Amino acid sequence: MNSSKSQNIVFWKISNIANIELIKGTTVSSTCGRHFHDGYIFGTIEGGERRFIKQGRNDVLEAGDVFALNPGEVHECWNRETSYHVLCMDEAVMKELSGRNLGITPRIVFPELMIRDPLVFRHLLELCHSVEQPESLLETESRLVQALACLAGRHAEFDRFQDNIGRTNPAVSRAREYLEEHYAGHICVDDLAENSGISAYHLIRSFNREYGLPPHAYQLQLRVKEARSMLWKGQSLSEVAYNTGFSDQAHFTRLFKKATGMTPGRFAQSLHALEMSHESAGQSQHHDSFLQISG
Repeated sequence: MNSSKSQNIVFWKISNIANIELIKGTTVSSTCGRHFHDGYIFGTIEGGERRFIKQGRNDVLEAGDVFALNPGEVHECWNRETSYHVLCMDEAVMKELSGRNLGITPRIVFPELMIRDPLVFRHLLELCHSVEQPESLLETESRLVQALACLAGRHAEFDRFQDNIGRTNPAVSRAREYLEEHYAGHICVDDLAENSGISAYHLIRSFNREYGLPPHAYQLQLRVKEARSMLWKGQSLSEVAYNTGFSDQAHFTRLFKKATGMTPGRFAQSLHALEMSHESAGQSQHHDSFLQISG
């Protein structure tokens, strides 16, 4: 069961730099069931604790710890009076930044979720603070390159396969592609089985084995991902619910909270898009104007 309380959460989006999302939580207590992210997730723990379960391993992170999640890794997490920063970065953005700035062309993989490295912690936190209170675009970009170089140089491995997902099972890959194309539709298991060319029983078992989630849970993750994007663009809750295939707004709210630990209304209230200008980053953005939520 997913829940959240005593939350003070703020969101930023840095679209002029690299379309990176920053989340800051203060004394958050919440749970979030099995889910995944399309991009890389990097986080710092500044207070309390956060527990993860990934691939059967249980990691408990405390103040001073860093966590790294690769795209598509299914995990569960719990916050207990946790204060944290989280950076969410598209895989394409990571590839472009690491290739251009670090000279790394293979796919970057972080083998360990929990990282205890004071230098990495410091660089990531300095980057987060420069996003919260921007002085200049140059400073934020410089801190971004420093943080990625430190994190990747000390804790990453390099995978020359550019797309690991589904490469060993073409039938399951076809089912995944069908879900991504029709995520908002009412899909039955026979549709997936027919599209993939294998039996429904074999498909469900194989899909769960490759992606860590059954097809219906994967479809929910796709719907939630698109819903977050639509909420960032300012669409109303009723529009988002309809456009992402939920039966009604109540159904949307219940499943969005189940997937993310917070309601879509609370998520929408906490958003703040940060557009940093090359000419004067910080003149039109002030820390006091960032939307926050408590309660």
